[in-house]
Amino acid sequence: MRKRLLVVFAATVMLFAFSGPLYAAAEPGDPTDGDVGALILPCDDDSYPSAEDTGGYDSWARCWNSEGQSFSATFQAYGEWLVICDYYPNGARTQVDLHVYGYPKRTLESRGTSTCLGHNLAYPEGLSVKLYVCDSKDPYAVCHWGDGGRT
Repeated sequence: MRKRLLVVFAATVMLFAFSGPLYAAAEPGDPTDGDVGALILPCDDDSYPSAEDTGGYDSWARCWNSEGQSFSATFQAYGEWLVICDYYPNGARTQVDLHVYGYPKRTLESRGTSTCLGHNLAYPEGLSVKLYVCDSKDPYAVCHWGDGGRT
């Protein structure tokens, strides 16, 4: 019995020793949004009625550093456009998970630093929209939710 416990203990130690960090990136909606290790970036988001699309709501989410460098995603209800801007010089593309009620999640990326890229989407009217914008697709990326959009 003692030998069996020792073998189980040794196997458990080896599993954790070779499995990498024992923490994961923030999940969507996690209160640690915008916080990765020692890196804390201010983030914000908002939504408002679309001026061109009756019943539609535009929404956006963004994060920035002390030099004003930022990454963001904006959903525009009129024409269902998603605009991803990447002015955050981290050597990675900004990534956005687009959640439209009743449809599978879509993941879209920027072209790279110092660019904005528009994606023309097609969804029925009246569906809720949420954005999850991240500074990269790295598991420890800085991310932030934006919700309140509506097609």
